[in-house]
Order: sequence, then C-alpha cells, then structure tokens
Amino acid sequence: MQLIPPTVTPILDPDFRPAALAWRAFAQAIAGNAQPIRIAIEQGEGSTYVFERNISRDDLAVNLRFLEREVKFLLWAVGGFRVHLDAPEGLVALLRDYIYRYDANRLFDQEVMGPTIYGRPCEILHAPGAAFPAASHVTLPLGRHAGGCRVAIDKGASDIKA
Repeated sequence: MQLIPPTVTPILDPDFRPAALAWRAFAQAIAGNAQPIRIAIEQGEGSTYVFERNISRDDLAVNLRFLEREVKFLLWAVGGFRVHLDAPEGLVALLRDYIYRYDANRLFDQEVMGPTIYGRPCEILHAPGAAFPAASHVTLPLGRHAGGCRVAIDKGASDIKA
C-alpha cells in the first residue's frame, strides 16, 4: 500500500496520509489488470449497504491490505455485524481466518461491531455471484416522541430556545 503525502501538509499532523490518495494511486497502478469486487455490510435492522471496488488480479498482499482497510472503514462508517465479500475466496479466507482472528486491532473492531453494538457475532462471509446480498434500506421512525427529555440551549434570553 503506497501512502502518498498530500499536496498541502497539515500543520497539526505532518505525517497524515489520506486513504483517498492511496486508493487513487492503487487504481492507476492496476488499470488494465483490475478485478471488480463487492462488499456488503449487513446491519442489525435488515439494511444492507453495498460497495464496489477494483483490486489487482495478481498482487494478493496489496489486495489484502486494501481490502482490510476498506472493510474496517465500512464497518465503522455505515455500521454492521456481517460482511459479505464477492471477492477471490483465498483473499476472503485470509481476511476472515487470519486478519480478523489474530490482529488485536481487528479483534477490537469485531467485538465492538458484533456483540457490543449489534448483540451478535461479527462475521466475514464469502458470497460469490448470486449468493451476494442485494442492497436494501430499512427506514426506522425517529423523533416525534412526546415523553422524555429535551435539549434546550439558553442563548442569553429566556424566551429563545433551540
């Protein structure tokens, strides 16, 4: 994984390397030798978020690093407890049986996104072709609760509430 410095160096974190620049460089490097993959993150209430990427047809080590980073990002960005991957079986097996089984940082991700938040184990599944779930979005009612607490902000005048 090639970490590329941004054009403008952040003052507070000069070592910062944006993931977007790494993905862009990776996409350029594999142009003409790319293989599409799909990632689905299944959420607790029945929603499934689907994301598509390209990986290299040849470089397993680089693919594993990019896929690991993408799965971690998606777990935290959209939330979910089950990851479905339409990707080469060997790559999925390495991610599931090695990275998410023995790496302390990924074990933390699994614990938080599995039992702690969703009340069930976090899983990584190989789901090629027709076994891959379709995207679905379940809406949940939010707000409009007559009881309970409300947040009020006093802006210096007792007659103004937000």
